[in-house]
Amino acid sequence: MMIKTLKKPLAGLFFAALSLSSWAGLFGSSHDEGIAAYQRGDYEAAANNLMDAATHDDPEAYFYLGQLYRQGLGGLSRNDDSAFRLIKAAANENYSPAAMTLADWYKTGGGRIHANPTLRILWLEKAAHQNVVAAQLQLAKIYQQGEGVLADPDLARHWWQLAANQGSSEAQQMLGQLPPPSPSEVATSAVQVGGASNN
Repeated sequence: MMIKTLKKPLAGLFFAALSLSSWAGLFGSSHDEGIAAYQRGDYEAAANNLMDAATHDDPEAYFYLGQLYRQGLGGLSRNDDSAFRLIKAAANENYSPAAMTLADWYKTGGGRIHANPTLRILWLEKAAHQNVVAAQLQLAKIYQQGEGVLADPDLARHWWQLAANQGSSEAQQMLGQLPPPSPSEVATSAVQVGGASNN
């Protein structure tokens, strides 16, 4: 599992902040307490609990702990390297908010990350394949407008269609404004439908 290969570089973060996590396991679920504390703005309590939860292969804890490092909250010094490693670990464990965060980070750049359209698309696709409508909409716009890549109307339509299938009114409206699909797209759709009927 991918996260096992990340344990070693992440371990330094946990031991460095051991004083924060030494008591966290004594108060119920460190995962639930950490997320709840983060959401109510009690970042020190969040750090205490998330540090403990993250030692138990908890992708959601990785993500929120990474956000604390990214913003320098909860008694943690701001550290973009630590934030990136934690958020990427969560994304690699299929935690879609982490994939979306990486995509946004690669869109604008910041800290140790340079803007990179290719990696932005990679993480958007990971989230989009988990049925995240926001990712599907972003991909549709990227390929329709040619943001950092060559414009590809067929791929744009593909992502508009997936978002529309999930009830996105924006995607449904865009599909109504698009020209008819190209022959290659029609052929691709036919193959996909035929494959689906055989499964």
